[in-house]
Amino acid sequence: MHRGTYDVAVMVIFLFQMVFMDTTTTIVTGTCAERWKYSAFIVSTMFLGAFTYPLFANWAWGGGWLSTLGSNFGLGHGYSDFAGSGVVHSVGGLTALACGLILGPRIGKYGRDGKANVIPGHDITWVLCGCFILAFGWFGFNPGSTLAGTDLRISFVVVNTMLASVAGAFASMMYLMMRGLKPD
Repeated sequence: MHRGTYDVAVMVIFLFQMVFMDTTTTIVTGTCAERWKYSAFIVSTMFLGAFTYPLFANWAWGGGWLSTLGSNFGLGHGYSDFAGSGVVHSVGGLTALACGLILGPRIGKYGRDGKANVIPGHDITWVLCGCFILAFGWFGFNPGSTLAGTDLRISFVVVNTMLASVAGAFASMMYLMMRGLKPD
């Protein structure tokens, strides 16, 4: 066995990057749900996970042209990204935007008169369960991005992750209440 290929650190980084890649493809899945065939889902997810995400991740994190903008062109530190805020969400979000524009709105979103119909949540129990699973996942996702479990930075990342989720929930609740809507 060769040391580089079977190094624990290489395997850990591979698994960690796989979670980032999975999150990127999940963003697209949320946009395209109920609007495409399963075969299209498989093909596009494989393409995004095997080509698009690794390419952009290498540009940003693997010493590619985005990460070297600072040294090559005197642009400060170059491209900086922590926990996939740019790589994961820009690749997933822009791909989801493109798919949404191509596929159009969900069936039933607009009535015959062109007025938007409300599509309510289907099962609040599963929504709440999904929120808890996501919250639990973020406490591994973000602190793990420090790549140093014993570093003091990890505690700040955990606290900021918790505060960001609370602030986001509170802000959306207040916005809905100010518009006279039910904060559900």
